[in-house]
Amino acid sequence: MIVTVTEIISIITVFQLLLFSLFLLTMKKKNEIGFRILSAFLFSNALFIINFLLHDLEDFFNINLFDFRFIGFSFGYLFGPLLYLYTKSFTKKEFALDKKDYLHLIPFVIYNVVMLFSYHLLESSEKIYLLQNSMVLPRWASNVIYFSLHLQILIYIFFAVSLLNNYRKELKKVFSSIEKLNLSWLMIILFGFIFMWVIDFIHFILLRTVNLSASIYNVMNFFSLSINFVFAFLIVYKGLKHPELFYELTEQAEKIKYEKSSLTKEESIEYLNRLQNYMRSEKPYLEPDLTINDLASKIHVSTKTLSQVINENLNQNFFDFVNSYRINKAKEMLSDLEKKTVLEVLYSVGFNSKSAFNSAFRRHTGLTPTEYKRRSKKEISPVFRG
Repeated sequence: MIVTVTEIISIITVFQLLLFSLFLLTMKKKNEIGFRILSAFLFSNALFIINFLLHDLEDFFNINLFDFRFIGFSFGYLFGPLLYLYTKSFTKKEFALDKKDYLHLIPFVIYNVVMLFSYHLLESSEKIYLLQNSMVLPRWASNVIYFSLHLQILIYIFFAVSLLNNYRKELKKVFSSIEKLNLSWLMIILFGFIFMWVIDFIHFILLRTVNLSASIYNVMNFFSLSINFVFAFLIVYKGLKHPELFYELTEQAEKIKYEKSSLTKEESIEYLNRLQNYMRSEKPYLEPDLTINDLASKIHVSTKTLSQVINENLNQNFFDFVNSYRINKAKEMLSDLEKKTVLEVLYSVGFNSKSAFNSAFRRHTGLTPTEYKRRSKKEISPVFRG
């Protein structure tokens, strides 16, 4: 038998996923339940790929593996739930699995029960006959299974992305800059898998609607597995090189609630004046990694009180409040006759990246920094210096 490049990539990918899933089980620090969920997610991906390698393995080793057919495929029904639960463990403080979380296993169990009676409980001769004649399940049932798998993954992707978006909003209540926070790990897992799923879904649609030649089918298989290979490689590389990326940030971004606050309107205004005076005189917003805890300690109020003062008086979260000062300072510098580049300005006023600066500047002014600088030079009258 000739081993193809696609098969080699598949085997390496499986090895990477299995290796790293075992490594995660050795992690004993924070978010241990999250490590176990991620380990199960990677392990499920490995078994799913192995399922499609069984026929080649039979030919290569001259053995019968028909008893193991369809088992690996069933783990595809765990992709969505495990991805969602891992995202939840990463973004929710003191996350723990409860009984209702096991309801996510229902599609996985249903599929295995169907295959148990349709295939696994049959005699070996019957299994071989059904496989050789593609009669294990009717075509409509096979289509329903594949469609339900992709639909389930789509639903869980939606909920996982929603969790991540809400988490980013919570971070902005605490941090003045979120570019350096360890969201990259979760982004690799989540969006890497989404990209893989989109490719596989297109593959599925084409197979069911278009008469593909064997060569095109092989190319699509190669492309799909290559993406899986890159996904597995990035997880292993990032995880081994930067293990700190695993640790959750939820302790820093715990929700702040005001319902039971005893803060009066007079006290709130007093704290607001104190805050604004400190921002003008000391310019703490120039510090890129300024947090609400830092600022609260400087003006001698609690973090919860400071958050409430900003939110209720200015209708802003901490992130937007600090950035408003940074943008006003940037406007002043961009309007100055001294020739400073946009890059020099953004670092001077406390931003960590050009993309974050451009986004914030446009949100506050309706212009890009370059457009604002160009327009200010054309003004004849003195420029407002925020």
